[in-house]
Amino acid sequence: MKYVTIGCGGCAGLFVLLLICSGVLSIIATTIDPEGYANVQAEKNRDGSATEPKGSSIGDELNEEFFPYHAGTKLHYVRVSHLGDQQVKSQIEISFDRDNVMRSQNIDSFIAGGAGGSIPFPAGADEHYRKRNGFVELGQMNDGSGQMDWTPLIKTGATAGEQWDQVIYGETTTFTVVRFEDRQLHLDETDTPVRCAVVRQSVPVGTSGSIDVETTFAKGIGIFRRVSTMNTGGKSKIDWRETLRPPVEN
Repeated sequence: MKYVTIGCGGCAGLFVLLLICSGVLSIIATTIDPEGYANVQAEKNRDGSATEPKGSSIGDELNEEFFPYHAGTKLHYVRVSHLGDQQVKSQIEISFDRDNVMRSQNIDSFIAGGAGGSIPFPAGADEHYRKRNGFVELGQMNDGSGQMDWTPLIKTGATAGEQWDQVIYGETTTFTVVRFEDRQLHLDETDTPVRCAVVRQSVPVGTSGSIDVETTFAKGIGIFRRVSTMNTGGKSKIDWRETLRPPVEN
Protein backbone atom coordinates (compact mmCIF):
# COMPACT_ATOMS: atom_id res chain seq x y z
CA MET A 1 0.00 0.00 0.00
CA LYS A 2 1.33 3.42 -0.92
CA TYR A 3 0.77 6.53 1.11
CA VAL A 4 0.75 9.95 -0.49
CA THR A 5 2.33 12.71 1.56
CA ILE A 6 1.36 16.29 0.89
CA GLY A 7 4.12 18.70 1.80
CA CYS A 8 3.73 22.29 2.85
CA GLY A 9 3.79 23.40 -0.77
CA GLY A 10 0.93 21.02 -1.61
CA CYS A 11 -1.14 22.29 1.33
CA ALA A 12 -0.61 25.89 0.27
CA GLY A 13 -1.61 25.06 -3.31
CA LEU A 14 -4.77 23.30 -2.13
CA PHE A 15 -5.65 26.27 0.08
CA VAL A 16 -5.21 28.70 -2.81
CA LEU A 17 -7.41 26.50 -5.02
CA LEU A 18 -10.17 26.52 -2.40
CA LEU A 19 -9.96 30.31 -2.16
CA ILE A 20 -10.28 30.62 -5.94
CA CYS A 21 -13.32 28.30 -6.00
CA SER A 22 -14.92 30.21 -3.15
CA GLY A 23 -14.37 33.50 -4.95
CA VAL A 24 -15.82 32.14 -8.19
CA LEU A 25 -18.95 30.91 -6.36
CA SER A 26 -19.35 34.29 -4.67
CA ILE A 27 -19.11 36.09 -8.03
CA ILE A 28 -21.73 33.75 -9.52
CA ALA A 29 -24.06 34.30 -6.52
CA THR A 30 -23.73 38.07 -6.60
CA THR A 31 -24.32 38.11 -10.37
CA ILE A 32 -27.36 35.83 -10.50
CA ASP A 33 -29.10 36.98 -7.28
CA PRO A 34 -27.34 40.00 -5.80
CA GLU A 35 -30.21 40.88 -3.45
CA GLY A 36 -30.54 37.35 -2.12
CA TYR A 37 -26.78 37.10 -1.65
CA ALA A 38 -26.78 40.35 0.35
CA ASN A 39 -29.62 39.07 2.55
CA VAL A 40 -27.78 35.82 3.32
CA GLN A 41 -24.63 37.77 4.16
CA ALA A 42 -26.74 39.80 6.61
CA GLU A 43 -27.87 36.52 8.27
CA LYS A 44 -31.38 36.74 6.83
CA ASN A 45 -33.35 34.40 4.62
CA ARG A 46 -32.73 34.85 0.88
CA ASP A 47 -36.06 36.66 0.49
CA GLY A 48 -35.05 39.16 3.19
CA SER A 49 -37.24 37.78 5.98
CA ALA A 50 -35.79 37.16 9.43
CA THR A 51 -34.33 33.73 10.11
CA GLU A 52 -35.96 31.61 12.79
CA PRO A 53 -33.58 29.47 14.87
CA LYS A 54 -34.58 25.95 15.90
CA GLY A 55 -36.81 26.02 18.94
CA SER A 56 -37.39 29.76 18.54
CA SER A 57 -40.25 31.52 20.31
CA ILE A 58 -41.04 33.66 17.24
CA GLY A 59 -44.77 33.53 16.53
CA ASP A 60 -45.65 31.79 19.82
CA GLU A 61 -48.06 33.28 22.32
CA LEU A 62 -49.76 32.08 25.46
CA ASN A 63 -53.34 30.88 25.36
CA GLU A 64 -55.73 28.76 27.40
CA GLU A 65 -54.45 25.55 25.75
CA PHE A 66 -51.27 25.77 27.85
CA PHE A 67 -53.33 25.39 31.03
CA PRO A 68 -56.60 23.61 30.21
CA TYR A 69 -59.05 22.24 32.74
CA HIS A 70 -60.09 18.66 31.97
CA ALA A 71 -62.72 17.67 34.53
CA GLY A 72 -62.28 14.09 35.77
CA THR A 73 -58.54 14.02 34.99
CA LYS A 74 -55.88 13.05 37.54
CA LEU A 75 -52.26 14.19 37.28
CA HIS A 76 -49.43 12.70 39.32
CA TYR A 77 -46.37 14.67 40.40
CA VAL A 78 -43.10 13.90 42.15
CA ARG A 79 -42.07 16.75 44.42
CA VAL A 80 -38.60 17.14 45.95
CA SER A 81 -38.39 19.62 48.84
CA HIS A 82 -35.07 20.75 50.32
CA LEU A 83 -35.23 21.07 54.12
CA GLY A 84 -31.77 22.02 55.34
CA ASP A 85 -29.43 19.21 54.33
CA GLN A 86 -32.27 16.77 53.76
CA GLN A 87 -34.52 16.09 50.79
CA VAL A 88 -38.14 15.09 51.18
CA LYS A 89 -39.64 13.32 48.18
CA SER A 90 -43.41 13.28 47.81
CA GLN A 91 -45.88 11.70 45.42
CA ILE A 92 -48.81 14.02 44.84
CA GLU A 93 -52.06 13.42 43.00
CA ILE A 94 -54.08 16.34 41.59
CA SER A 95 -57.73 15.61 40.80
CA PHE A 96 -59.65 17.98 38.51
CA ASP A 97 -63.17 17.99 39.96
CA ARG A 98 -66.22 19.03 37.96
CA ASP A 99 -66.68 22.16 40.08
CA ASN A 100 -63.37 23.68 38.80
CA VAL A 101 -61.45 22.73 41.93
CA MET A 102 -58.03 21.06 41.74
CA ARG A 103 -57.80 18.84 44.81
CA SER A 104 -54.35 17.83 46.08
CA GLN A 105 -53.66 14.54 47.82
CA ASN A 106 -50.30 13.51 49.26
CA ILE A 107 -49.90 9.82 48.34
CA ASP A 108 -46.57 9.30 50.09
CA SER A 109 -43.57 11.26 51.44
CA PHE A 110 -40.19 10.08 52.65
CA ILE A 111 -36.74 11.47 53.38
CA ALA A 112 -34.39 10.67 50.51
CA GLY A 113 -31.60 8.40 51.66
CA GLY A 114 -33.17 8.03 55.09
CA ALA A 115 -33.76 4.75 56.90
CA GLY A 116 -37.26 5.63 58.05
CA GLY A 117 -40.54 5.03 56.29
CA SER A 118 -43.23 7.46 55.21
CA ILE A 119 -43.50 10.83 56.94
CA PRO A 120 -46.46 13.22 57.13
CA PHE A 121 -46.00 15.99 54.57
CA PRO A 122 -48.91 18.10 53.31
CA ALA A 123 -49.53 18.28 49.58
CA GLY A 124 -50.85 21.84 49.73
CA ALA A 125 -54.26 23.47 49.70
CA ASP A 126 -56.89 22.82 47.06
CA GLU A 127 -56.84 25.37 44.24
CA HIS A 128 -59.73 26.87 42.31
CA TYR A 129 -59.48 27.37 38.54
CA ARG A 130 -61.04 30.13 36.47
CA LYS A 131 -60.69 32.15 33.24
CA ARG A 132 -61.22 35.88 33.67
CA ASN A 133 -60.35 39.06 31.76
CA GLY A 134 -57.87 37.33 29.47
CA PHE A 135 -56.12 35.39 32.25
CA VAL A 136 -56.13 31.81 33.50
CA GLU A 137 -56.01 32.02 37.29
CA LEU A 138 -55.64 29.74 40.29
CA GLY A 139 -57.19 30.75 43.61
CA GLN A 140 -56.70 29.69 47.21
CA MET A 141 -58.85 30.61 50.19
CA ASN A 142 -57.17 33.09 52.53
CA ASP A 143 -58.12 32.04 56.05
CA GLY A 144 -57.27 35.48 57.43
CA SER A 145 -59.45 37.54 55.08
CA GLY A 146 -61.96 34.83 54.29
CA GLN A 147 -61.59 35.69 50.61
CA MET A 148 -60.14 33.93 47.60
CA ASP A 149 -56.64 35.04 46.50
CA TRP A 150 -56.28 34.64 42.72
CA THR A 151 -52.96 34.25 40.86
CA PRO A 152 -52.88 35.10 37.11
CA LEU A 153 -50.60 32.34 35.79
CA ILE A 154 -51.45 32.62 32.07
CA LYS A 155 -52.04 35.83 30.11
CA THR A 156 -53.74 35.18 26.79
CA GLY A 157 -51.74 36.54 23.85
CA ALA A 158 -48.51 37.14 25.82
CA THR A 159 -45.29 36.50 23.87
CA ALA A 160 -41.72 35.69 24.95
CA GLY A 161 -40.31 38.48 27.13
CA GLU A 162 -43.72 39.96 28.00
CA GLN A 163 -44.50 40.69 31.66
CA TRP A 164 -47.51 41.40 33.87
CA ASP A 165 -47.79 42.23 37.57
CA GLN A 166 -50.04 41.32 40.45
CA VAL A 167 -50.21 43.46 43.59
CA ILE A 168 -51.69 41.72 46.64
CA TYR A 169 -51.33 42.79 50.27
CA GLY A 170 -48.78 45.38 49.20
CA GLU A 171 -46.47 42.84 47.53
CA THR A 172 -45.83 42.98 43.77
CA THR A 173 -45.40 39.69 41.95
CA THR A 174 -43.99 39.89 38.42
CA PHE A 175 -44.75 37.25 35.80
CA THR A 176 -42.45 36.88 32.78
CA VAL A 177 -42.83 34.68 29.70
CA VAL A 178 -39.30 33.26 29.60
CA ARG A 179 -39.48 31.19 26.41
CA PHE A 180 -41.37 28.63 24.35
CA GLU A 181 -39.76 25.25 23.68
CA ASP A 182 -40.37 21.74 22.38
CA ARG A 183 -40.20 18.82 24.82
CA GLN A 184 -40.55 15.08 24.58
CA LEU A 185 -42.95 14.15 27.40
CA HIS A 186 -43.16 10.53 28.51
CA LEU A 187 -46.81 10.43 29.54
CA ASP A 188 -47.68 6.91 28.42
CA GLU A 189 -45.73 4.13 26.74
CA THR A 190 -44.19 6.47 24.18
CA ASP A 191 -42.56 9.90 24.15
CA THR A 192 -44.86 12.62 22.88
CA PRO A 193 -43.59 15.90 21.33
CA VAL A 194 -45.32 18.80 23.08
CA ARG A 195 -44.96 22.58 22.72
CA CYS A 196 -44.27 24.16 26.12
CA ALA A 197 -44.22 27.65 27.62
CA VAL A 198 -42.02 28.65 30.55
CA VAL A 199 -43.34 31.41 32.83
CA ARG A 200 -41.38 32.85 35.77
CA GLN A 201 -43.20 34.16 38.82
CA SER A 202 -40.94 36.45 40.88
CA VAL A 203 -41.65 37.78 44.39
CA PRO A 204 -39.18 40.27 45.94
CA VAL A 205 -37.50 39.34 49.23
CA GLY A 206 -35.81 42.14 51.18
CA THR A 207 -34.02 44.84 49.22
CA SER A 208 -32.27 42.69 46.61
CA GLY A 209 -33.48 39.10 46.91
CA SER A 210 -36.38 37.21 45.35
CA ILE A 211 -38.24 33.93 45.25
CA ASP A 212 -38.62 32.75 41.65
CA VAL A 213 -40.98 29.98 40.60
CA GLU A 214 -40.54 28.82 37.00
CA THR A 215 -43.51 26.89 35.67
CA THR A 216 -43.38 24.87 32.45
CA PHE A 217 -46.84 24.59 30.88
CA ALA A 218 -47.33 21.76 28.38
CA LYS A 219 -49.85 22.61 25.67
CA GLY A 220 -53.02 20.55 26.02
CA ILE A 221 -51.92 19.15 29.39
CA GLY A 222 -51.16 21.92 31.88
CA ILE A 223 -48.41 22.20 34.46
CA PHE A 224 -45.52 19.90 33.59
CA ARG A 225 -42.82 21.21 35.91
CA ARG A 226 -42.36 23.82 38.64
CA VAL A 227 -39.08 24.87 40.24
CA SER A 228 -38.84 27.31 43.18
CA THR A 229 -35.53 29.12 43.73
CA MET A 230 -34.50 31.41 46.59
CA ASN A 231 -32.15 34.21 45.50
CA THR A 232 -30.43 36.06 48.36
CA GLY A 233 -26.97 37.55 48.90
CA GLY A 234 -25.97 36.91 45.30
CA LYS A 235 -26.62 33.16 45.70
CA SER A 236 -29.40 30.93 44.40
CA LYS A 237 -30.75 27.78 46.04
CA ILE A 238 -33.58 25.51 44.89
CA ASP A 239 -36.26 25.17 47.57
CA TRP A 240 -38.39 22.60 45.79
CA ARG A 241 -39.17 21.20 42.37
CA GLU A 242 -42.19 19.34 41.08
CA THR A 243 -42.42 17.25 37.89
CA LEU A 244 -45.34 15.53 36.19
CA ARG A 245 -45.07 11.76 36.03
CA PRO A 246 -47.15 9.17 34.17
CA PRO A 247 -49.83 8.02 34.19
CA VAL A 248 -52.25 10.77 33.18
CA GLU A 249 -55.63 9.32 34.18
CA ASN A 250 -58.86 10.32 32.48
